[in-house]
Amino acid sequence: MTTPAGSGVTNKGTTYADGSQVTSTNLNDIVDDAVFNNNAVDDSTIGLNSSTPKALFVKNQGIDTAQLKDDAVTTVKITNNNVTLAKVEQLDDQKVVGNFTGSTANASETSLVIGGSGSDGLLFDNDDLLDNDDTAGGSATRGATQQSIKAYVDAITQKEALFYYNDSSVTTLNTDNTTFSQCPLTQFYNFISGASVSSNNITLPAGTYIIDGSANIAITNNNENNGAINILEKTDGTDLLRGMDVSTDNDFSTNSTRITKIMGTVEFTESTTIRWMFRRQGVGTRAVTLGRNLGQGAAPNAYLKITKLGL
Repeated sequence: MTTPAGSGVTNKGTTYADGSQVTSTNLNDIVDDAVFNNNAVDDSTIGLNSSTPKALFVKNQGIDTAQLKDDAVTTVKITNNNVTLAKVEQLDDQKVVGNFTGSTANASETSLVIGGSGSDGLLFDNDDLLDNDDTAGGSATRGATQQSIKAYVDAITQKEALFYYNDSSVTTLNTDNTTFSQCPLTQFYNFISGASVSSNNITLPAGTYIIDGSANIAITNNNENNGAINILEKTDGTDLLRGMDVSTDNDFSTNSTRITKIMGTVEFTESTTIRWMFRRQGVGTRAVTLGRNLGQGAAPNAYLKITKLGL
């Protein structure tokens, strides 16, 4: 084959000279044996390969965006996990890609709002927060306010109150074993909101409490087998707790002091007033007193510590 001069994109398969006979074979060869020449390619997008005859091919990195038809690249043409963040359109500051229309829709750029008041693009709304200091709702999907969390933590911290009886005198229990005498109490400290003491009665708000009390019981030497009983009760006479009984044998010859305790847990569903009561264990003529014997000097005679639990 020859390559005649010209600007065509192919080289003829047959070259005619003056006087050459035209045959069907020659005519067919002009077309069938024609090959592309360098005029057929731009050598950036399309090139000629090295085969015989030469063929057109798309050069590596030869396709530019201008050659791609709009919307020509479909999802199936993109390999999974191959779109990097750098290839995603840049977003304005404080924007996210999402759909907050309430129904299926194309994703769009929208404002990032935290703790807002209910606009599109809201990721967390104040309306979704619960302001329950006691977390009574128990929601598994809604958050709590800072104030609610602090109030709850503060509330579950144990709060205490301490009351005491510390007098130079003593409280003598009745000579019979049925009549109770009330322990005189003074507030030493009180961190329980709503708790108070008045006329030796302690008023406590609703809640659960640990009671821890201790008192000195003085028994005069008289060869009597005697002791004391103490209880914690409501002011209406309802028993709440009974303390430890204390007693002495009837063969002691000196004044004796015993320590009695009362411990336990009580729960009130409403504000309740309580009192600490003492009585003799047996009938006798000699003194059984709350506190130390006269002549032994002033000393802490009794204390009652009350600890409030939970909320």
